[in-house]
Amino acid sequence: MKKRLIIVISIIVLVGLIIFIKINYFYDKYKMPDGVYINTKDNNIEVYSNKKVSDLIDSNVDIIDGSYYLDSNTIGDNKYVINYKYNKKSYKYELDYKVIDSVAPIYLNVASSKTVLVGDDGDFCSSVNYADNYDNEPSCNIVGEYDSSKEGTYNLNYVISDSSGNENKHSLTVNVISKWPTSSNSTNTSTTTTTKTLFSDVLSNYKNDTNMIGIDISKWQGDVDFEALNNAGCEFVIIRMAVNTEPDETIDEDAYFRKNYEGAKNAGLKVGVYVYTSSTSVEKSKEQANWVINDLDGLSLDFPIVYDWENWSNFRDYDISIHTLNECFFAFHDIIESHGYDSILYGSKYYLNNMWIYNSYPVWLAHYVDHTNYDGNYILWQMCNDGVIDGINGAVDIDIYNK
Repeated sequence: MKKRLIIVISIIVLVGLIIFIKINYFYDKYKMPDGVYINTKDNNIEVYSNKKVSDLIDSNVDIIDGSYYLDSNTIGDNKYVINYKYNKKSYKYELDYKVIDSVAPIYLNVASSKTVLVGDDGDFCSSVNYADNYDNEPSCNIVGEYDSSKEGTYNLNYVISDSSGNENKHSLTVNVISKWPTSSNSTNTSTTTTTKTLFSDVLSNYKNDTNMIGIDISKWQGDVDFEALNNAGCEFVIIRMAVNTEPDETIDEDAYFRKNYEGAKNAGLKVGVYVYTSSTSVEKSKEQANWVINDLDGLSLDFPIVYDWENWSNFRDYDISIHTLNECFFAFHDIIESHGYDSILYGSKYYLNNMWIYNSYPVWLAHYVDHTNYDGNYILWQMCNDGVIDGINGAVDIDIYNK
């Protein structure tokens, strides 16, 4: 019994000694020596921002991990233990910081006026499409006085907001009427003017030693005469390789991809491909990237593989944030580049500026103007969608590649 008691007491003393040593060790490590200061400049950082430890503090000691990027992916209070040296000894300092979101949701499409019949309460938010950088499901409310039982004009506001309280307002005029107007029997004499952009004019106005002029095509162009394209001065074609129209559907090869690829190559044209996708998850984008690599099976390309996401009218239905959408492209991009191909993003000026806000890679810009004022980094410019060129039956997109 005495031996057992001695053993138990010895163990208790040993454990206590270990705890005492550890407490003193951590106390010494976290105790700031005299003459040392570490001051926090600003402990708030924006969600998804690239902030280093050194961006948040001011100090007179050697911060070992000052170049470490702080985790900013989740809103709320965070801690990071800083390692620093002073008089050849190592110490620690606990940095408290807060990740915040100060960016309001944006409208993708919104109607400024609505006309309804008396008695129609109007679910006006259902027709608005919007997105937020952080929240998957920002909210929409209608603010203002509105009486659906009385005819009249009501000046209201849409208010879309996120979980951080950021709001974006947009005016809405609601006209309440007793009955719909009867249609007029008068003959409509208005005519629709169809514009055309001649490929030959684009060559004359834009061609120089630092660019190439070409087109992009898919199955919708039908059978293409690539020799005629070459003779018309076309230097390249960007071919739709695959299409995925809904997030839960499979990705499929464009019915004309192989034929278009072989025809373009045989005619001496340079070739690139694009993938039309509706992916709403990182895993789906990875899956599609691997599918693309397997389907290409080593085919030679002269341009980066393009990630083309355009399902904006349904964006609200997908319950994803702007950041998640960008992460989908990054996941696709990384797998494509790991197999030796380049990859870029396609988008119009508006969506490149407002939705693809985390992208820093070069892009394929769609902007249908004579001279674009887009100030981002683009290597391809889709300048029109009403192009006319020998070899294509109907309209086609015309593109300019900056070498």
